[in-house]
Amino acid sequence: MTEPRPIGMERLLAQAARLVSGNALHPAELLQRVQAAFEAGIRDGFGPNDIRVGLSPHDYASYEPMLPDLEGAVRATVARVQARTGCRFLGDVSVHVERAEGAADGTPDVVVRFRETAHRAAEPAAGATRRLVRHSDYVLLVDGQAVALTHTPLSIGRGADNDLVLPSMAVSRHHAELTLDERGFVLTDLGSRNGIVVNGERIREAVLAPGVRAVLGDIVIELRERQARDG
Repeated sequence: MTEPRPIGMERLLAQAARLVSGNALHPAELLQRVQAAFEAGIRDGFGPNDIRVGLSPHDYASYEPMLPDLEGAVRATVARVQARTGCRFLGDVSVHVERAEGAADGTPDVVVRFRETAHRAAEPAAGATRRLVRHSDYVLLVDGQAVALTHTPLSIGRGADNDLVLPSMAVSRHHAELTLDERGFVLTDLGSRNGIVVNGERIREAVLAPGVRAVLGDIVIELRERQARDG
């Protein structure tokens, strides 16, 4: 049985014949590139959920009147691969087709990433044996999103059993731990794959003083006082 075309593809093909220039990017080629990038991006049974397609100014101008159809076709292509491979997603699938000044005509710049816009911090589990210190005056900025720092030690990682869950495949299941000692709030690497990077240098421990940006995988974490942030 012939595989059905993605949603929006019929309209794309119809409008492709009316593109201003004969050397504009054909939608079928664009979707093939998206499919190849998505399949190559699957890791540990999870598919990338942030799909970005950069078009040259010329190609973008040609496709601009039909961007909703193009994004719908990209979504359908991703859904078809997901159904075939059985991969799962860490969050909702996001598709963006945008103008990319550096892209060459006829060659879309397809970038696939693992992203989740909602990071969550959990309360400590009942019966925890570690001595917990409660906090109410601090927040963690996780890629710019404020997450209340309720206690330390605070476990951080991709796994659902962490206090702060960072659902990114660049983050290890148990990536780091935030503790409080005489130096202040200290972020310690737990032997993660990508480690903790501060100012471009991979380090085992980072004291989260004001202005320090620690990168865990592809997630940026900063510590802020509530008053400093809200004021």
